[in-house]
Amino acid sequence: MLQFASEHSAEVMERLEIGKMVQHQIEAFSLREMEQIVLDISGKELKMITYLGGFLGGFIGILQGIIAIWF
Repeated sequence: MLQFASEHSAEVMERLEIGKMVQHQIEAFSLREMEQIVLDISGKELKMITYLGGFLGGFIGILQGIIAIWF
């Protein structure tokens, strides 16, 4: 079953025309909706990057302080 699926998956995807369906759905969005989607996704990702940067910066600063006191 898995072999059949792997051999024929490209053909099935071509017949379903998923690419065209996705394209039509995206074209149906207004510019304002697309902008909101992009801002929502990028806002979440940038927030996590900021938190990770703060955590790593704090950790490195504490580690440098300990090393400076030790030596």
